[in-house]
Amino acid sequence: MYNGYKNYETYNVALHINSLVDWYEVARISADYQTFFTFISNRGVYETPDGVKLNSIKLDVHHLNDVLFETC
Repeated sequence: MYNGYKNYETYNVALHINSLVDWYEVARISADYQTFFTFISNRGVYETPDGVKLNSIKLDVHHLNDVLFETC
């Protein structure tokens, strides 16, 4: 566990979704994490500013879906 998340990677992605204005705006219109990732990667972004890959197999996608749901 890392700050209530499954691991550091999931925590880091959730942190940036909630703190970067452009990511937050994309999250608000995304139905799920896969949609969010598609929008962000189409903008040429594949990792967080800290270097965590947005398509890492370590990510708890179910928890990130909950994070996106909370942004609505």
